[in-house]
Amino acid sequence: CVGQRNYIFFAWFLSSVTLLGFTVVVGIAVWLQAAGSDDKVASSLVWVTGAAVAIPAALLGLSVMVFCCYHLSLTLRGKTTKEALTGKDTHGATIWAARGPVLVPWRQVVPPI
Repeated sequence: CVGQRNYIFFAWFLSSVTLLGFTVVVGIAVWLQAAGSDDKVASSLVWVTGAAVAIPAALLGLSVMVFCCYHLSLTLRGKTTKEALTGKDTHGATIWAARGPVLVPWRQVVPPI
């Protein structure tokens, strides 16, 4: 569960990971197109290596993209993940609300033990 103060950072993290996965898959596809070779063994090795990297990257990228879209829909509806999973409506704040109070007073001096 992502806390209220960190929800915006979590949303940006999901967005950046989704874009990274897309960029990796596109980069591998461009590399495979440019890596043509006259040697059949080298060419097949390039395709096997590209597929071994691109297929897991595409699957993970797709999974993160679905997760990102789910959280985007929650944000647009004004719900938190906890509210969506439990069914309770606690009117939690998401990206569109002001951040909550600081829970750890980081400027306060800690007394020695």
